[in-house]
Amino acid sequence: MKIQSKSISIIDHANDQNWNHVFFIVNPVTAILARLIIERFKIDKKNLIIYSLRNTDVSIIGDDYKHLKKSIFKRLFIKLGLNSVSNSVLNDLKKKNNPFLIYCSWCFHESISTPSINRILESELSRGHLYIEEGQATYRPSRPFNTSKQVKEIHKHAESFKQMYRDDAYGYISILKDAFPKVPKEKKLILDNLNDLKNFYKPKLMGIKTIGLTCAQRRIRDNEWETMLRKLFKSMPEGGIVKIHPSFLTDGKKRKKILSIFSKLRDQYKNIELCDDDVILEIEMLYEKKELIGSITSLEVYADNFGSDFKKIELFKVTS
Repeated sequence: MKIQSKSISIIDHANDQNWNHVFFIVNPVTAILARLIIERFKIDKKNLIIYSLRNTDVSIIGDDYKHLKKSIFKRLFIKLGLNSVSNSVLNDLKKKNNPFLIYCSWCFHESISTPSINRILESELSRGHLYIEEGQATYRPSRPFNTSKQVKEIHKHAESFKQMYRDDAYGYISILKDAFPKVPKEKKLILDNLNDLKNFYKPKLMGIKTIGLTCAQRRIRDNEWETMLRKLFKSMPEGGIVKIHPSFLTDGKKRKKILSIFSKLRDQYKNIELCDDDVILEIEMLYEKKELIGSITSLEVYADNFGSDFKKIELFKVTS
């Protein structure tokens, strides 16, 4: 049964008041949510502000977006505390001089790739925020933290993955009912317009049944990349296509290294191809049943819900 959220009416109010809708996109799932929300609430393109974080492809939303990828020098300035991602965002929003709503997947703290949601919400132009489904992190049992505490304490909690959401959010928007397990049910909205995605995305993997998934780069040491890929290749005896985790691709040096290893192994496993970066597997499964092979990943959840199969294999050792 779909959960309806009365508090989500703030989005309709924002449309009526000509407020801007600010989306922070960190992965394909958040891009999907943004597209669905835009369609569900008929948000005008002129009121959209899209920020692509971590080099995320946002073509399903549109080609008018802001890229927060930083040069080496800007990253250094941020690490030294001479600048911040939040400052860049706040300067942008100040120039727009319009009230705005924020859509984010959790209460980001300041880093070299994410702005501080707490800081942005302090803007006189801010009218509040909503959380959108991100993937694996969204299914953690995280209870919203109390924002009536002092600002210093709020920032402290925001930096903990155990408490990811402020309790003053207007709502939590997802495509699966098990998302946000510990938030108030009256604030949840489960979208039912998944088929709208087919108007904005053309499948690229029709006829390809087996899809191998690498683990995230943080899961393994640098000298274990080839071992991980070889394990994945061996688990695909009938061939197929391999989707490399974005964490290997955002940095130029890492990208070159992982693609070099892939090319080397490709000479041995000639029936396995490389998947394009802009393929969104969550949507591909809406068109055709797939068999996904990989380790810990949120795609297991989506495979289960979208009629595909998931085969779990060990690509890295889980340490306590």
